[in-house]
Amino acid sequence: MGHAGLQPTDCLRLLIAAGADVNKAMNGGFTPVFMAAQQDNADCLRLLIASGADVNKATTDGFTP
Repeated sequence: MGHAGLQPTDCLRLLIAAGADVNKAMNGGFTPVFMAAQQDNADCLRLLIASGADVNKATTDGFTP
């Protein structure tokens, strides 16, 4: 459970509503979709995909979610 009873999807929803880039990659090219898949978080994945996230964007090493 997240801070103050917020679930990860609640936080993600707030970030997306505030204009967060759902395709923004971290060091190594890891995107929010990649991280949600790695954490096996289907709810976040669905929200990211519904918000336009690219499910095929690869890391700098060529790995995809």
